[in-house]
Amino acid sequence: MASPYIATARILEGVVGRRMLWRTGRLLYHYARRDGYNDPATNGEYLLHPRLAQLAVEQDRPLSIVDVGANIGYWSRHLLTACQEAGVRDVQLWAFEPSPENRERLVEAMKSVPSTYRVKVRPEALADVAGRSSFDGSTAISGTKRLIGANESVDDTPQRIEVPVTTLAAVFSEEGIAQADLVKTDVEGFDSKSCKAPGRSLRKAGSGSCSSSTITAG
Repeated sequence: MASPYIATARILEGVVGRRMLWRTGRLLYHYARRDGYNDPATNGEYLLHPRLAQLAVEQDRPLSIVDVGANIGYWSRHLLTACQEAGVRDVQLWAFEPSPENRERLVEAMKSVPSTYRVKVRPEALADVAGRSSFDGSTAISGTKRLIGANESVDDTPQRIEVPVTTLAAVFSEEGIAQADLVKTDVEGFDSKSCKAPGRSLRKAGSGSCSSSTITAG
């Protein structure tokens, strides 16, 4: 039996259409969280990219970046463009995106980066425990897809797919990462779990999530 929330949503969809219902739902979601307009060009996220690139140039060293919840690649592509414009010679980027539709666009976006930049797209979600988990399997290109908790009602969640899940500690070990200059997460409420790295030291440059962090092995 569908919950009253789903029944109400279906009625609204019949009146305004699915596209407007989605836009309204996202607006209400951001309002309830008291979020501002989530545009990286104005919320400060993109301001970090040229500064990080300039630091790498001044120190004459490569950059190691982990992008968790890379979506279709806007954030990573902007960072790599900033590095290219600043003259950074060596960048290694690991981009994680569990959604097949989003990941296809991400791979395409990464094809235009300089050949000296080492970019690896991986299909896992990140959490505090490795394994497999349910994930939003809707086919639309969206920035709000997420892991689905085991206790969430089936009626209140979208179409599901099963995706592989790994941990930040496992990524560091498998990829041989001694230090990541920046770990960015955008995983719709699972940021704290995706940032856990047992056996690693995490120095945050911000608060809330590890969107601006240095992680070193050891």
